[in-house]
Parts: sequence; C-alpha cells; structure tokens
Amino acid sequence: VMTTTTNSGQIVPASQRRRTLASELVALKPEIAKALPKHLDSERMTRIALTALRTTPKLNECSLPSFLGSVLTLAQLGLEPNTPNGHAYLIPRRNHGTMECTTMIGYEGLLDLVYRGGKVALVYAHVVHEGDVFDYDYGLNRNLIHKPTGDDGELTHVYAVAELTSGHKAFVVLTRDQVLKRKLSAQGAASARSPWNTHEDEMWKKTAVRALTKYLPRSADVSQAAAFDEAPEYGKRQTAMHTHETRATLEAHGVDVDGNEMPESDDEQQAQP
Repeated sequence: VMTTTTNSGQIVPASQRRRTLASELVALKPEIAKALPKHLDSERMTRIALTALRTTPKLNECSLPSFLGSVLTLAQLGLEPNTPNGHAYLIPRRNHGTMECTTMIGYEGLLDLVYRGGKVALVYAHVVHEGDVFDYDYGLNRNLIHKPTGDDGELTHVYAVAELTSGHKAFVVLTRDQVLKRKLSAQGAASARSPWNTHEDEMWKKTAVRALTKYLPRSADVSQAAAFDEAPEYGKRQTAMHTHETRATLEAHGVDVDGNEMPESDDEQQAQP
C-alpha cells in the first residue's frame, strides 16, 4: 500500500493523500474562476483536473504547490489538461526526491494560443517522412515544397507555416537532429508515457510551431506558455515560472509555495497522538 508522511512523521495512506489534494483543488475553485478566460468555467476546469488525479495516479504524489500552481497556470492560459483535445498535459516527475507536477503545452494548445492573438490567420505544421519529396530555400526568395509519398518512413524534418492577417507568410524547418536535441533536453522524455513517445508526430509539430512563434507577433499568453514550456529545457523548475499573480493566489490560499509538504487534513490532525 502506497503511503506518505506528514510533518509530524505520521504515515498516511495514499488514498487519504488523494482526498486531501482533491479537496484543496476544490477549495481553490473560486480562484480558478477568477483566472479563467470567459470561454471556460471553473466547474469544468476543476472537474478536468480531478479527473486527471484519478486517471494519472502518480499525480496524487505531487507536492501541493506544484500541482495547484500548474492548474492555475493552465487556467490563466485557458488550456484544459489531460483531455483528448491535446491542449496540455499534467505530468508527475520526481525532482531531487520530491514528486512535482510539471506541465507540457500540447500542439493544439499552442495553436489555440497563437490564434487568440488575432494577428495570425492560419498556422499549420507537418512532419516529413523519409522518401517524401521535400525541399526548401531561405533567403530573399523563400520557398517550401513538400509532396508526401504516403509511406511512413523515419521522420526526417518538420516544418511550420504561418500566414498573418496582413498577408505576410513565414515558415521554419527543423531537421531530425534539431528536434531530437530538444527532446533530449525535455524532462521525462525517455518515459514510455511521455507525449514525446505516445504522440510523437504532435510533439514534432509543436516543436516547429514553438520555433516559428519567435518570428510572429506574440501575445502575452503565447510568451508565457513558451517560457513555461521551455523551462525544463534550460534546467529551470516550472514552479519558478509561475506568474506573480499565481504565486500570490497560492499564498493567499495558505499554500507554502516554496515548500513541498502538503497541509495536514482535519483527519490527519485528529489522528495525531
């Protein structure tokens, strides 16, 4: 039976820890409502996060600040985690002995943020397989040609294209080596459950779109999402990327943002000798 330890050293079953983490999430619902954009409601966001706790058991072992901070950050971005729409993923990872909840922005989530800025009319990405007809030129006369053969050979390139509302177009191409270098920098990419392995094509395309956003008009949401998503690649903890607003909200909620211990539930306090 999986257990955890409270501040007093008492052993607490994992089932009780799950209830505590879930109850803290429910208690935070009013703050989630304040953070969400108008197209989402706190009831749905809370329900989705609770579902993530049930379907990804390891999330229940995560520190309270990292889990609530990740949910609040996604609420601010208006992205739903761990759903079929592929907007974002809540991923448990062990960091120096402490399980932390980290966030990965999905391909569809990044596209959603780019479109919300209102200055991009169209953006898309495609992977290139070995055997495809593929050629591109940078410089004054930029050109891109891709004719898929239909064969699912090894992935060799990925590219992203954007057309601005002004009519201007931009594209970026990444080679296999460039993508794999980014994958190696991503925390947890070696895990069989990582989106890098379960949704490889989508992660390649997201990597290309993220590279393309550096050449596009960037909204505050896209900039925040990019910084948050890139944090592990530069050796930074995502918990340190939370906005001042998120940090203040968690502290007002009684969460020790710089700590890792979960507050004890009433049941835990009553059970102490």
